[in-house]
Amino acid sequence: MSERVNGIVGARIWGAVAVALLAVAGARRGAAQSPFSTAKADGSIVLDRGGFAQATFDEALFRVGYELDRRDEHARDVRARHPTEEVRFGPRYGLELQARPGGSVAALLRSNELVSGGRAVASFGLGNVFSTQPSTAELVAGRLPAQPLGLVYDWITVEAGVERTTFTLYDATQPYAAQFASRDFSGYSLTAHYNAEFGGRVPTIAGVSVGVRKTNNADELAAVSITDTHVITSPDGSVQRTYSDVRQGLTGDYAERRPVVLNTDVVFYPFLVAPPAGATLAPSGLKASVAFDVFTRTTLGADARFVPGLGAFVTAPGAPLRVYGGVTVYRGRDKSVASNLVAGFSF
Repeated sequence: MSERVNGIVGARIWGAVAVALLAVAGARRGAAQSPFSTAKADGSIVLDRGGFAQATFDEALFRVGYELDRRDEHARDVRARHPTEEVRFGPRYGLELQARPGGSVAALLRSNELVSGGRAVASFGLGNVFSTQPSTAELVAGRLPAQPLGLVYDWITVEAGVERTTFTLYDATQPYAAQFASRDFSGYSLTAHYNAEFGGRVPTIAGVSVGVRKTNNADELAAVSITDTHVITSPDGSVQRTYSDVRQGLTGDYAERRPVVLNTDVVFYPFLVAPPAGATLAPSGLKASVAFDVFTRTTLGADARFVPGLGAFVTAPGAPLRVYGGVTVYRGRDKSVASNLVAGFSF
């Protein structure tokens, strides 16, 4: 199940994603190094190694991330120094950049074109927290270490992110000249993730994350269009000309908040043949598969919210965390059913 990165760039790029990525001009929030971006919120599962590029069409959000996993180098060093010691705590580093365009690109994707900006997320983690890699002595003897609860691999990750967005607010109660106001927002996030990969008849990856984030409700405000009509009268007063221009803004009670967020994911691979704990599949057994993600996205505090959902994703051969694309269905803010489409490629 665990990915083995060979540095070869994946060649499957959905056509619509390729065009959209070229048009990126700004950005917003999303999921940090998470291949399962769902319900307009961060996923709890962090990519174990390698990179990806994704587009989330409902939000017009574009993401590029890379996770550098040093478990193999760490294992070689431990085995050289301590031949009888099983290997744990291999370091991992990650970076993700997110982009959300405004204007015509966002409108083409049926998103809110009045909010644009950017976000960067850096991460550090450790692999083999409760699971282990074999020692030199075990490798020589042809034995694999016993793993608790059928673990194949597990990892923890701490992520820190900063973001900046720009949008325009409209308030009809203000004096005429001040009704439209441009706002810049600077936010941050700090989250901790634990992920575990299990073998068995139905391979599974589970994740939980908890953190805090400074955010706002700009995406929840209503967009309005105001038409200004201008009249020009000729010098002799005999002719009048009129022209109009349209200005757009967000209306409603704008607020900034710092909620605690708690997210969970349980991803099943019912069509994937799992290797034994601590082992890997032969190349002949590596095939593309379908992953089903049962997830929750929870916001705690004054603006508490609980969002359950289900996603279906196509993953790369032998790499269950390399997502080509998929669709998610979840409960929207007004308790209606909402959906979202994600597409991309891995490398």
